[in-house]
Amino acid sequence: MSDALLTGKTSTSQPTSARTSTQSRSLFAGRQGRRLREALLAYLFLLPAFLIVGLFGLFPIIFAAYQSTLRGLNKIVGTFDGLGNYIRA
Repeated sequence: MSDALLTGKTSTSQPTSARTSTQSRSLFAGRQGRRLREALLAYLFLLPAFLIVGLFGLFPIIFAAYQSTLRGLNKIVGTFDGLGNYIRA
């Protein structure tokens, strides 16, 4: 019988240092990886709030500024006048 069977020790064909080196190359490995995961998760939870604020807060302001540069009563299909509306006023 061999000594490995008597002692219960087995040899591995792959060194453990190769396994740990591939784990340390991971994007989310270690303390920095945990911080990165937490930051990404926080932004994921905040994304719906940013979308709602953009949709109901910023879009109307930007659209109103665009509308103010059009000439005509039907401003959806009006012609672009630039700052002419402000000069005439």
